Amino acid sequence: MRQYTIYECEVCKKTSTDSKEILTCEAAHMGLTYDEWQEYKRLKSAAALAGFHLGSTKNEQTEAAFDKAIEELVGFEKKHRLIEK
Repeated sequence: MRQYTIYECEVCKKTSTDSKEILTCEAAHMGLTYDEWQEYKRLKSAAALAGFHLGSTKNEQTEAAFDKAIEELVGFEKKHRLIEK
């Protein structure tokens, strides 16, 4: 038995068996390249993790780490004009 995974772009509904092709398509809808989209995803995860740590252990270090993660994420969003979209 063979099993295939079909990926679908959430915006235009394009389908493919290649996940990178669909991720590239979704990134293009946001005005990003695949690598930029990966960086955006990493920054969002880092901000979420920093927020979790801040909620668990509130001190100067976790506050500074959270502030830095948010600044990097917002900086990326401003640079690529994602805040307006």
